[in-house]
Amino acid sequence: MGFGSNGVGNPEKFVNIIKEILTKTSERILFCTGWGLFNCLPEHENLFVTKYVNHRDILPKCKLGIFHGGAGTLAAMLRNNLPVIIISFYTDQPTWGKIAKRRNLGAHIPVKKLTADKLISALSKVQTEEVRNVAIIGEQIRNENGLENAINEIENYFS
Repeated sequence: MGFGSNGVGNPEKFVNIIKEILTKTSERILFCTGWGLFNCLPEHENLFVTKYVNHRDILPKCKLGIFHGGAGTLAAMLRNNLPVIIISFYTDQPTWGKIAKRRNLGAHIPVKKLTADKLISALSKVQTEEVRNVAIIGEQIRNENGLENAINEIENYFS
């Protein structure tokens, strides 16, 4: 769980939601504070807090991702076959959240509508067979030659 460079606006809301998840479920949370100021995170045996993580190292060890819905993070999650819960804040994030939900890649909750119960419900939902397209999309992402294709298109355009 992490929100990158997004200022979450109300860190206390997120801390309270994390506390409820830890109380009501047996889920383990790796929480990446990023640029956010989270001064009062609880100490709990199922909560692991860090400022940043290396996606390449950590995502293969995760079962899902909860994040803001940035395109780069979404691609990293899907590349690792992880269902997603997108908590969108602004710009393109709601669009990616809606796409992820529509394509059965996960769930979308706009930050203004976020509650602990909605997030707990989404946690259950994204771990079902209903979210079945993640492995297919992950394989497609891993097998594409995006950089090579982009270079070829740019070179073809200018030649």
